[in-house]
Amino acid sequence: MLAADKLQLQSTLKQQATALKEKEFNLHHNNFMTVGTQAAVLAGLDVTMFIEFQPPPNDEWVCVLFVVFGVWLYTCILQTSHLTHIICTLF
Repeated sequence: MLAADKLQLQSTLKQQATALKEKEFNLHHNNFMTVGTQAAVLAGLDVTMFIEFQPPPNDEWVCVLFVVFGVWLYTCILQTSHLTHIICTLF
């Protein structure tokens, strides 16, 4: 009788440990899915900003050049920071 109770207790403990590991796995899975969704949205916004930007109509080409370069640089910095954030989160 004691051996049967011991085996039942061990199997119950193993089941609970497996259930706990499954909950932990689901938590990490959901967190990674959230990070992936946020990264995709931010990357999409960055690319859209980079593609759809229209410099203001102006006769001074130097001013327009600085504005276009500034937007390009800002977009590249955003993309780099988003990729860095994703890599740090996943690894």
